[in-house]
Amino acid sequence: VIGQWSGSLSRRGERLRLSDAYGNPADELYYLDDAPWPAMADGGGSSLELADPRSENHLPGTWHPGKVEGPWRNYTYQGRATQSSNDPTIYHEFIFGLLDAGEFLIDDISVRQDPEGANTELIQNGHFDSGDATRWRMLGNHSNYEVINDPKDPNNRVLWARASGATEHMSNHAETTLKSGRSFVSISSNRDYKISFRAKWLGGSNQLNTRLYFNRLARTTILDAPQNGGTPGRLNSAHVSNAGPTFSDLRHEPAIPVEGESVNVFVKTGDPDGVASVQLFHAVNGAPFQMTSMHLSGAGEWSGKIPSQAFGAKIQFYVEATDHLGMTTAHPEGGSTSRAIVPYNDGQADLDLGACQPMNLRIVMTDADTEKLHRRTNVMSNDRLGCTIIVDEREVYYNCSVRLKGSEHGRAKNVRAGFLLRFPADQSFLGAHRTVAVDRSGAGDQFSQKEIMVKHAINHAGNIPGMYDDLIRVIAPRSQHTGSAMLLKSRYDAEYLDNQFINGSDGAMFEYELIYTLRETTGGVEGLKLTQDGGTHGVPVRNLGGSNKELYRWHWLVKNNRDADDYGPLIDVLTAMGQSGRTYREEVDRLLDVDQWLRSFAIQSLFGIGDNYSSGARHNAIIYIRPSDGKALLFPWDMDFTFNRNASSSLAPNTDLNRLISASPKNKRAFYGHVWDIVESTFNVDYMTEWAEHYSCFLPSEDLSRFLSYINTRRSTAVNEVNRIIAPTNYRITTADNFSSPEKVASIQGTGWVDLHEIRSASGALLPMDWLNETTWRVQVAIDPGENIISLSAFDRAGKSLGTDSVRIIGTGLSALASMENLAITEVMYHPADPSDQERAEGIFDGESFEFVELTNISDQTHVDLTGAAFTSGIRFALPSLTLEPGQRIVVAGNSKAFETRYGSTLEKVGNFHSADSNRLSNSGERLTLSDASHSEIASFEWSDEAPWPEDADGGSYSLVLMTPWISDPTSPESWRTSADSGGNPGGDDAIRLLSWMAEHTLVGLDGDRDRDGRTELLEYVLGSDPDIPDSSSAFDIKLESLQSDGNYLTIALEHRLGADDFLAIPLISHDLKTWTEGVEYVGRTNLGAGMGLIVYRATLDASPFARQFIRFEMEPQVSE
Repeated sequence: VIGQWSGSLSRRGERLRLSDAYGNPADELYYLDDAPWPAMADGGGSSLELADPRSENHLPGTWHPGKVEGPWRNYTYQGRATQSSNDPTIYHEFIFGLLDAGEFLIDDISVRQDPEGANTELIQNGHFDSGDATRWRMLGNHSNYEVINDPKDPNNRVLWARASGATEHMSNHAETTLKSGRSFVSISSNRDYKISFRAKWLGGSNQLNTRLYFNRLARTTILDAPQNGGTPGRLNSAHVSNAGPTFSDLRHEPAIPVEGESVNVFVKTGDPDGVASVQLFHAVNGAPFQMTSMHLSGAGEWSGKIPSQAFGAKIQFYVEATDHLGMTTAHPEGGSTSRAIVPYNDGQADLDLGACQPMNLRIVMTDADTEKLHRRTNVMSNDRLGCTIIVDEREVYYNCSVRLKGSEHGRAKNVRAGFLLRFPADQSFLGAHRTVAVDRSGAGDQFSQKEIMVKHAINHAGNIPGMYDDLIRVIAPRSQHTGSAMLLKSRYDAEYLDNQFINGSDGAMFEYELIYTLRETTGGVEGLKLTQDGGTHGVPVRNLGGSNKELYRWHWLVKNNRDADDYGPLIDVLTAMGQSGRTYREEVDRLLDVDQWLRSFAIQSLFGIGDNYSSGARHNAIIYIRPSDGKALLFPWDMDFTFNRNASSSLAPNTDLNRLISASPKNKRAFYGHVWDIVESTFNVDYMTEWAEHYSCFLPSEDLSRFLSYINTRRSTAVNEVNRIIAPTNYRITTADNFSSPEKVASIQGTGWVDLHEIRSASGALLPMDWLNETTWRVQVAIDPGENIISLSAFDRAGKSLGTDSVRIIGTGLSALASMENLAITEVMYHPADPSDQERAEGIFDGESFEFVELTNISDQTHVDLTGAAFTSGIRFALPSLTLEPGQRIVVAGNSKAFETRYGSTLEKVGNFHSADSNRLSNSGERLTLSDASHSEIASFEWSDEAPWPEDADGGSYSLVLMTPWISDPTSPESWRTSADSGGNPGGDDAIRLLSWMAEHTLVGLDGDRDRDGRTELLEYVLGSDPDIPDSSSAFDIKLESLQSDGNYLTIALEHRLGADDFLAIPLISHDLKTWTEGVEYVGRTNLGAGMGLIVYRATLDASPFARQFIRFEMEPQVSE
């Protein structure tokens, strides 16, 4: 074992590069976490192993999952077969399935009734001794199975089960009907049952769910899976001496041939032993494959020709290559079982609708696969079948996969059937999406894409989780499904969550769903179940009788992080929703982002969504647990029934919504405030008309403009309801003027209507509001000693001003609470230098231990009380109750011991803010927020370790220093520099104040040039030169800089004394020396050492097109004393 790298390998895939001693690439590959790369290496226990070290290792076909397996183990449990109150009881079966893709061996399956009494065996063929799986129905994504000899005992037969996805309650599992002898046996809630089996894990998920129908005696067993996967330092388990030829760049031309036109196939292939021959295999409309030889062209690729075919024909093809040692491999992998298919023109494409040009998405399947996909016993299968996808009749994606999407009520119906498509990991759809969905379903048995209206509105209204979907023409495997459809692209997946929330994909997400009962079979209770509009079983958003997650599994479907299988936070939310009174109010406030739920409810209510949780249905919602605070969010989901409820119906049709609204005045006004905001900004005919007409262009059989009258009526209903429930009230302060208070905080009250969203102080600080009733608010404001004119401005959700009002308060106290007016973050050491030998001798081995943040009282006369102030992002740390004198600094240390070791024990400090290995400042930058006692921001900024932020603070032993903190904007990188000295100046100030410098040199002005060297006194200050000693050197460096073929840009750099902060540099640009403009951008600062720095600006316009360009600085003093 050598070395230890920094960073970590991406779980989704990334580029790996091995460089030689000179920095030249020696080897490079870009691995991915799904097919055609081995998916079992993505958390399935396997490592990625190169099979033949001589192969081209940048190609996925050369890699295999490392071989892993667990031991055989016996698993047994027993208990009473208790029936949940609303679960179906129509069948009497034993069921098992994995919670995600994986494979395992299973044997000796037993279900015994009355194990302590009659001990009756109810499983047929639990030992598989007959060599088959008779009496077992292996369904959907669990249908890929074999009965094989036990690898450890050739005389024993076992079931090898392979799951391509998560088990599910209808058709994606293994099931068998309970029987004793010749008699079928019913499950009794009054009897005990003993379930046992032997199992051996082989890779992927090791979470095996077992149960009696429907969900009695359910348990998820963790199969024994070793944690030492991979073969580090040993011969790879997947090693072969000759892996055979590898392939790349497979394609056919033309993408959609016309009748009578032949097809050319091209591929590149290579082998360390040389390629002897390449063969092309093709099959027309399911007929046997025919072989033709391919020929090597001068371009280094092999080509072959498929003869012309008839209108609408489909040709499946693959290639095989043989090396000079006789090893043959196929591409796409799987050969005849892969799905590279050429469709001949069938007249179904329609690329131009006149005013718009819809994307045509063609799903090409073999006839046999199409029949299986739509087979009545298979429509609920989540197992994907192979296909080729062609976009706009030209962009080809081979070896994709498809399954039907939708509920049991919709998949089998021509008017509703939709598709879920998966693309190869190395050929994402449009370069971005691994999976997309094609949705054709409207309300009930309707064909409609009207849901695009509410989805568009969600994104426009803002602050509601939503998807950016599209309208397309789908050319489906069956012509009756061809036509317009909605394309769901960026869904609620890991990428979406990570971009919306901090560590978003770590949060658990659950879909609220019904149980669908398949009441018909192909013959008796042991027949395959058939889809039909059967009964449904739902539960309220409540605790279902305890903390056992199996009670919730089929009503709350896990949508991500299946390996965690953590229902705990969800159960807490469901428990809170069932509370009452004060407990209910406190618990939902603690566990829900209530305001977010109310806004999500509001837009769904306005659009009249039916058959949805928002309207009281017991399904169709997603609850997501936000990692940053553990609060639950409500995501709109499955809104096919848009414009379904009566346009004049209530805005609050959901019992849970009514309970939230009634819980507090704040909630009531928030809900109706959201309704008002959405009505004003989005849900109105003025806005929606354009989009209804735009989307209708893509829908030849549907005119979305017909819903504008609904919108108009519904908007009027909403406006009237809001005004009736909460009467319009103007914003104003009602607290009387001229009252005195010895406190540091004063309460101010006022009135406002539902449009009032936030109140800000004169400095712009957001003030948290308490709502005493629907129209009376209260805020807490910090007051200083003496007269305080408190000016408060109100704004709506769009940021529009609702007015400003003020009140006069006399503060009789001696100090003020910390606020943005009197306290600043003035220094940040986020990436300290590594420990010295002496510091290591003191037991400090981590450079992060020396992190610190410095705070300064920036007021002239006020004492600042830190009580209640705290860091609330970046780091979390509550400041102690102490008071800073005017100008006083205090250091918040990450580790007090380490800080004293490096800086001594005399500096005033508080802390430690470090917590074990967490709560540390990021070396790459992050948002750091300091909040006051009322939770308003004192300072909040996001620094970076890259320009224009000072890069020398990133491990260069310098700190970040805020210049002129009483006027500088901390969010701007231009306000920060590095410390003048290594290690920073915690508790001190390395600034050279202009007035002090002038006094030192007995200067009374800054425009003169006492030593006549061409530098004004202000420039002498900036440069750090002596105003009495002539210096003719240039302080400026002006040059033309080329930016990666983007043009040539004029830059100006000023070398200056670090700490000479009391000046403002204003760079200007001109083309004629007459007109000067601010077309210059800040590039950054560099610490030159020895107390000197460099500040650089660059023109924003390419100098190349101009005959000449000039750049200059104007300087102004910023007096601080």
